[in-house]
Amino acid sequence: RSILAEILILYAIRKSFNADTSEIKFDKLQYGKPVIKNHKEWCFNISHSGNWVVCAVGDHPIGIDVEEMDVWYASIAEHFFSIHENKRIRKFSHEKDRMKEFFKLWTLKESYLKKNGEGLRRRLDSFEFYSVEGKEIVIDNFVRCDECNFFSFFLDENYVVSLCCESDEVTDMQVLEGNTLSENIREWKNLSSHSKNDS
Repeated sequence: RSILAEILILYAIRKSFNADTSEIKFDKLQYGKPVIKNHKEWCFNISHSGNWVVCAVGDHPIGIDVEEMDVWYASIAEHFFSIHENKRIRKFSHEKDRMKEFFKLWTLKESYLKKNGEGLRRRLDSFEFYSVEGKEIVIDNFVRCDECNFFSFFLDENYVVSLCCESDEVTDMQVLEGNTLSENIREWKNLSSHSKNDS
């Protein structure tokens, strides 16, 4: 998954910004968030879980998280989430629906922290999510974070993904098979070797 994640980043940056693969050099921020060196406008974030690797790109900081909705325990939510968020989870009568809400909130929280480059360095109950007219908003340090927009959806019945970005609109997700990425990488390598020979 780690190798596929790096290939996916190369593909997404190249396709989104018409970048030459040779320009894509990785660096890290203070808390380890990977970025593209010398190109602050080429923002990306990556996540993987189980069968999925997801990547989001944009021209401003962005965060994405995908999680497999497997076994969970109510005590996890009680320990890591706010009182309000625990009420959100408990309002569902069926266990499966409570589990889906838990993982939705978990990915929302991770996407927010990853967008800010903080990772899991903060307590997850130090900020909380509210659903207002179908839109997710985050209250951080008692202040509503209006520059962040959130999008959540289920990839299939077992996986949920959430995105945090500054734009209020996102393009449709593109689903790729591993061999499609491999073919693109081979093509880029061929182009690169031709350009070296030409020079």
